[in-house]
Amino acid sequence: MNFFMLLKKRLKAGVLLYALLMAAVLSLLLNFYTHRLKMAYRIQAAQLASSQSYVLAELAKPMAKETSGEILFDKGKVVYQFREDTLEMTVIADNQEFSYHFLKEAPPLSADKTVEKTKVKAERKVPKASPDMASEPL
Repeated sequence: MNFFMLLKKRLKAGVLLYALLMAAVLSLLLNFYTHRLKMAYRIQAAQLASSQSYVLAELAKPMAKETSGEILFDKGKVVYQFREDTLEMTVIADNQEFSYHFLKEAPPLSADKTVEKTKVKAERKVPKASPDMASEPL
């Protein structure tokens, strides 16, 4: 009878150890999952802020007329400066700073230049076949 009592106690202790082990594993998995969710939300917020700042820079690009200046929007402020062949923009929004560099755009071709190009293409002469070449192959 003493043997069965000892076996019963060991069995209860084994079940208790197994339950503690499973609780620890579940706790680690839950901790890992919540950490990944937090990081995903932070990445999403960073991408949203970056996208909004790029849109502000794109909106400010046609408004930049002087060599340097700043443009205020509801979502932030854009500070711009023209360099040799680039337009440098710094967007300050939500206590974050984003920098963008845009190349100066070439002015569009006027209608006269495009017409001239098509005339040049049309005026190219295509060599005509000589009467000797018109004969049938041997």
